[in-house]
Amino acid sequence: MTSALAVARTALTACASTAAAQHSRAKNWVVDTSIVRPLMPGVWPPPLPWLSDNSMTDEEREEQLNQILANAKLVVAELSSISGVEAFGLNRTSLVWVEGYIDRQREHGGHDATAISNLVSVFGSYLGECLIAAAGGSWHCEPQQGWSVRFPNDSHAFPFVKVRKVFDDGLSGGQSVVSFYDIAVNYVATGRLENATSSPPQAPLK
Repeated sequence: MTSALAVARTALTACASTAAAQHSRAKNWVVDTSIVRPLMPGVWPPPLPWLSDNSMTDEEREEQLNQILANAKLVVAELSSISGVEAFGLNRTSLVWVEGYIDRQREHGGHDATAISNLVSVFGSYLGECLIAAAGGSWHCEPQQGWSVRFPNDSHAFPFVKVRKVFDDGLSGGQSVVSFYDIAVNYVATGRLENATSSPPQAPLK
């Protein structure tokens, strides 16, 4: 895990340095695909961090969880200086900036499947930690379901799935990590969504 984090940290630091030199405003930051490509090389089997299977051992699950937590910390550590956001961290204001960054990466293009999976790994981890910081809960992994955030009321949200959808469809396609955050924190985690609809227990948020 240490080597993978070193690669990720080097890549994000290089991206941030390049961006600061090339752009006077962080909103114009476009990452170099050749730098992003090795962000999370072969850290987990299977390669997608939001997937799981029955063969995963407790040790492998714990290693994945540690990597998720490290990913989120890495986003805060490496991107805060170029975001222009005061007190950049696991909060909604910072997430708004990250959403813009994700959409800019999508519009910029040039990312292959591996690069996109790497970015989903990193920013899905960050999104999940934002949810936990705002609403409580913890990371949870089940066979065939993969990683989710389980709130204290036993409802679930799947941040990796949402980030992947944003990379696939973009804001123009109706996908938003900020809207996902708002619904998860204000309705799913509080039970307000279920109470408002008077429906059976709600399906996981993805």
